[in-house]
Amino acid sequence: MKITEKLIEKWEPQISALIYRFHPQPQELEDWRQEMRIEIIRAANSFNPSYGVKFHTYLHTCMFNRLRQLS
Repeated sequence: MKITEKLIEKWEPQISALIYRFHPQPQELEDWRQEMRIEIIRAANSFNPSYGVKFHTYLHTCMFNRLRQLS
């Protein structure tokens, strides 16, 4: 999948929503956001559409798992 600024910008609202589920305090919030942006890039690089999963579902799972690792 092609990684562009638009891809990351598109997911900014979801990044905030996911982070607040795990880390509602504002401390280190920007660090967590950056981790999620990195996860978008990782997911885009490793996504394989032949598995029959939509990118949205795959990315959400990757981001959710990374947040669980961080908390």
